[in-house]
Amino acid sequence: MTGLEIVEARIFIGHLGRPPNLNIERQGNRWKRHEVVTAWREAAAEAWAELDLPPRTDQVTVCAQPHYATRRSRPDTGACLPAVKAALDGIVDTGYLSDDNPDFVMELRLCAPVMKSDYGDGLMVWLETWIEDERQDW
Repeated sequence: MTGLEIVEARIFIGHLGRPPNLNIERQGNRWKRHEVVTAWREAAAEAWAELDLPPRTDQVTVCAQPHYATRRSRPDTGACLPAVKAALDGIVDTGYLSDDNPDFVMELRLCAPVMKSDYGDGLMVWLETWIEDERQDW
């Protein structure tokens, strides 16, 4: 494969605490779920808008990694999916991506949680893109 993988941009959503996980989401009622999802979506949109990036028309890889201030209850790697989906929707809300369908998001990567993070509780989200490398000596 030719090209170089680069990180396009990165945000950290920390003021909402621990990212909601699948187990909690399944136990709650739909109104509470709506409140939580809306908060994460709006937080991501606000953080992404501050980056002031021009809209993209090509595909990206969306990466996410939950951060936890303590080692209390180590969640599974994919447990933060509700927060990740809400964050991705927030990024789309900014107009940076036109949609989160496969025309724009080619991969969703969930990274293992960081325990005892210096960032505290929250979710790190970043987008990666590929740029063509003109070097022929690979």
